[in-house]
Parts: sequence; structure tokens; C-alpha cells
Amino acid sequence: MKLTVRRAAAADLPTLLQIFDNARAFMRTHGNPHQWPDSYPGAERLTAEIERGVCYVVMGEGAIQAVFCLIPGDEPTYRIMEDGAWPEDLPYATIHRMASAGQVRGIGRFCIDWCLRQGLPVRADTHADNVYMQRALEKSGFVRCGRIYTEDGSPRWAYYHKAATQKASPAGEGFLIFIYLYRPNTDPKLLNQFEMFCTWVCRLLTVSIRAGSSVRTLFRASTSTFFSCAVISGRSCIMLSSWA
Repeated sequence: MKLTVRRAAAADLPTLLQIFDNARAFMRTHGNPHQWPDSYPGAERLTAEIERGVCYVVMGEGAIQAVFCLIPGDEPTYRIMEDGAWPEDLPYATIHRMASAGQVRGIGRFCIDWCLRQGLPVRADTHADNVYMQRALEKSGFVRCGRIYTEDGSPRWAYYHKAATQKASPAGEGFLIFIYLYRPNTDPKLLNQFEMFCTWVCRLLTVSIRAGSSVRTLFRASTSTFFSCAVISGRSCIMLSSWA
């Protein structure tokens, strides 16, 4: 079966709620009765994540075969960890609320591998009783880092994928530098395209770089007629300058 991934739409909500109902029932009959309480995650939470564009569905043979969230940015429950630590403090995305329709074997691994190809280090957590999710994460190269606690205070094993981080230059020295001069009235779309190009080149050369959104925030917040800014991560650097 050919599988594809797309963002979830509002019209998908009834199907997603049914998939989560089935997933909770499966958990209860397979040694994991406590991870998801009744009605979790609920229509309100799912609707909000669909509207944010962070909820995805896996399509196969014209039907939704799985659902998951990939949420970039800081996860508040990951700030404190017991019995371990995150190996790196870099921008990341988090996998949440993965559930299968139960028709495709290995679809959890498919979802995880898709998330790893989206350009950010990936974190995840799961219940100690959820051996299926633990196995899928570990087969995809995740390492267990310690224990975190969810919003309701229940513990979860925390995982991190080190290989998702782009590696620095093997030579171990020097910077990759992009310098771009632009006028203040330059079309923002052109600036965005340049940032995307820089990111693509850095990934091609296996050099780490922080998200371009950080650069945009810096230069759009400036009030000077001439300035430059740089975002450095590992051994790469982007410099953007403007003149009046």
C-alpha cells in the first residue's frame, strides 16, 4: 500500500476521534490501560492542532490510516527531566498523539521516519507500559534520555533522536558564511526564499543551522537604517544586512 502524509483538515475530525477511540481500546487490552484517559485527546485539542497546522494524517487507499502531531518549538513539559538530561539544547520538534487505524503493519515507524525527515531534531515521550511505541522509537534510532512528567503529573519516558541533527563539518574548523545585502523595501518573499536557499545549502553540506525564523525576527524588529545580524549554530552562519 502506498502511503502519503498530509496536514489534517477539519473534515477529518470525526474519523480522527474514531481512530483515537480504537487506539485507547487497543491500549487497554494490550497492557497499557493508563496512558490515555477516556476521551483523550478530545475534539477541542484536535481542532486547535488542526487549525495550527501541526496535525497530520497518513493516507492509504483513499482512507486515513494513521494520525500524529509534529509540533515545532519548546514543549513545556520537557523543561524538567529526572534520571537523565537532553543531550543537546537545539531547536526541535515533538511527536505527540500518534494513533493508527490498525490496518497497516509498521505504520508507526513510517510516521516517525517521516518526522525525522522534516529538518529538526525530534523529541518524543511515551508511557512505560507502551512497549509498542518504545519499540518503534528505538528501531528508528531514538535514545531514551530520562523521565518527564505530563500536564497531569504522570510520568513518561523521554526520547531524543540524535541523528536528526545535521552534523558539523568533519574538518572541525571554519564557518560557512552567507552575506546578503538588501534594501529595506525588499519583497519579504525574496528574503524568505534566500533563507530557504541558505538552509538547503547548509543541509546539503551537512552543516548545522538554526531556523530561519530567528533571523526574520531579528531583522524585522530592527529600527536602524543599516544593520547586520547573524545566527550561528555549530559551524554555520547567516549574515543579513540592509542599507537605506
